[in-house]
Amino acid sequence: MRILVNDEPLNFEIQERLSVAEAIDKVRTWAEGQGHFVIDYRIAALPEFADSEALMTDQVELIDITLGDQRDLVETNLRDLIDYSDRMGYFLAKAISEGRTLDDKEQASLIEACAFMDESIMALLSHLAPENKQDLSQAVKDLKNQADLVLKINALAIIKNQIQLWLRSVEFSRIDSSEAENKLTEFRSQIGQLKSDLEKIASQMTRGKEQAALQALESAMQKITDAMILMRIAEDTKKDEGKSILIILRTLTQHLDEKDWVSAADVVDFDLRDALDRLLL
Repeated sequence: MRILVNDEPLNFEIQERLSVAEAIDKVRTWAEGQGHFVIDYRIAALPEFADSEALMTDQVELIDITLGDQRDLVETNLRDLIDYSDRMGYFLAKAISEGRTLDDKEQASLIEACAFMDESIMALLSHLAPENKQDLSQAVKDLKNQADLVLKINALAIIKNQIQLWLRSVEFSRIDSSEAENKLTEFRSQIGQLKSDLEKIASQMTRGKEQAALQALESAMQKITDAMILMRIAEDTKKDEGKSILIILRTLTQHLDEKDWVSAADVVDFDLRDALDRLLL
């Protein structure tokens, strides 16, 4: 068995026969002793064990491990949590749209998912500061304790928005204030076109073209969220206005999760476009 770490051979050997999980743990312990973290890994089994589910080290041809620093680890965890919240949101939205009660198995899975989200957010709070700690704390409680699925999906929307903000903040942590100012200047030059795009998106939402609207809206919301983060980095004079826009985006996400297209269209066409105007005043 070969073990590669960031495309280089591991500088110590694992002699004993271990499960793959145990081997990864050994590498993780070694890496953390040097201030690094296991970000991802890929396993290639020997051909005769390709269909095995629980592999041992003598059944493996290669373990390819990616190490990174704490920022890399947090970023990876945030991406994974966004994917998890998307799947959870789809599950809740489907049950709500069908107007049905969850069976025992589904209820048990939902309880487990809510507990996982709670634990994940608590772990992230040791590294990252939320936009509004009280709102996030209440959303986590509602996700776990509210029986109404609509209230759960609203809470999930608040949590997901915070996770997305954290992710972009981590991604942008390498940008200095000067670069942030330049990017904001570029964003402001595009606000007119962005408002036109939002007007079209709102129209699509009320004319049965929801899928096209969602695809375009995802890109627009990402641009706006990025700008809000850049405002903080640049200490922009409109950064407080950015906080109100984040609240608008959270409300919009709730309407989208509930598939309330009329309310979502109103937020896009009026609240969001008006807020963008205020960034230019």
